[in-house]
Amino acid sequence: MMGETNALMRFLGKRYGFYPQDQEKHAVLAWQCDSSCDFILDQFDKFAVPSFTGNVDEQNKQDWKDALQNIIDKFSPQLANQKFLCGD
Repeated sequence: MMGETNALMRFLGKRYGFYPQDQEKHAVLAWQCDSSCDFILDQFDKFAVPSFTGNVDEQNKQDWKDALQNIIDKFSPQLANQKFLCGD
C-alpha cells in the first residue's frame, strides 16, 4: 500500500518546487528532504494502524504517542532556528 510513498513525495516535491531541482548543487538540501521524509514515513505505521483500522488498544495508543514524540524530538531543534525543515 505505501511502497511508493517516498517516490511520490519526491516527484510531487520536485514538480511543485518543494524539492531541490539541481541535486548536485544542493546535495545537502536534497539529503535533508529525503531523510526528513524517510523519518516521517518510518513513524507513519504507528499512526496508520489505529487511524485506519479503528484498533485503538493500549499498545496502539502508546505507539501513536511514541511516534508523535519521536517526530517532535527530531524536528523541534531544527524548527527552533528556521521556518522549514528543509530549505528556506
